[in-house]
Amino acid sequence: MNKNRNEQGGVVAFIIVGVLLTAALLGGIYFAKQQGQTARSSSADQETQQIQENAEQAQQKTDDKDKDSSPSGASADTTDTTSPVDTTDSQPVAITGPSDVPSTGPEDTLAIVAVIATFMFGVWYYTASRRSIVRSALR
Repeated sequence: MNKNRNEQGGVVAFIIVGVLLTAALLGGIYFAKQQGQTARSSSADQETQQIQENAEQAQQKTDDKDKDSSPSGASADTTDTTSPVDTTDSQPVAITGPSDVPSTGPEDTLAIVAVIATFMFGVWYYTASRRSIVRSALR
C-alpha cells in the first residue's frame, strides 16, 4: 500500500510540472508575439516619418525650381500650359494606408498545433502508463 501512495504523489508532481511548463511555453509565445508587433509598428512609424520628410523636401525643391524658372516680370497666372511636364525628378509617393500587413502565416497555427499535440501526447502517455501498472498488478 505504501508503494501505491508514492506513485500517486509522482503523478501529481508530473501533472503540476506539465501544467507549469505548458504555461511557461504559452507565455513565452505570447511575449515573443507582442515584442514582434511592437518592433514592427516602431519600424513602420519610422519609415512613414522618413517618407513624409522626403516628400516635404521634394515638394520644397519643386517649389524652389518653379520660383527660379518663372520670369521675374511675369506673374504666376500667365504660365504656358502647353509645355511638357518634366518627369526626370521622381518624387516619393506618400503612403496613406496602413503600413503593416496582418500576419496570416502558418506560424501561429503550427505553434498552437504543436502545443496541443504535446499536451495530448502527455495525456496518452500518462493513461498508457496507468494501464500498464494496472495490468501488471492484475498478474
